[in-house]
Amino acid sequence: MDLREDQLEPYEVTLTEMENIEMEVALTIVSGRQLEQPGKKAIETLRQQEPKPPLVTKVNIVVKILDPIQFPTLSQFTNQMLQDLRRDGILNDVIGCCVQGKIRELRIVDEATGKVELVGQKIGSYNIVPKESYMYTLTLPNYHFLMLRHLRGKWFRCLAYFCDHDSYTNFLNIFYTNKISF
Repeated sequence: MDLREDQLEPYEVTLTEMENIEMEVALTIVSGRQLEQPGKKAIETLRQQEPKPPLVTKVNIVVKILDPIQFPTLSQFTNQMLQDLRRDGILNDVIGCCVQGKIRELRIVDEATGKVELVGQKIGSYNIVPKESYMYTLTLPNYHFLMLRHLRGKWFRCLAYFCDHDSYTNFLNIFYTNKISF
């Protein structure tokens, strides 16, 4: 795959086999299953997993090359992402250790409903924004999005790259629909 060592997920932060399987299931389109479209309410239903990442401005975003037979969906997303990041000339800017990315924080404003709001200023480029459960998005210039799975601390696995809002939203809708169906 021609990735540098610092771009590959190290053993000490890698997910377990069961966590990889759960993620494969969560991101696989199920024929006949109607996709939910919860929008911003998704994070109220699937709250952020603990522990949350520290509020830093540099993170480690890495790639895990998985067996394509056992993990066809994750492998397809990874291969497409790497091709697209290379095509756009930003692979080495967004994958590796000490990558620019300001972790953003959500605050619960209504415990009864689970309503949350973003703390601080408006979202900008190179913000890492919490989504539902363990998912985060690195916002990039030109409305491009890097989908991340929080591993631990300031470590993230890069899952997918989208150059348009519809594809990004569809990815999150698939994840949400499958997660609430477990």
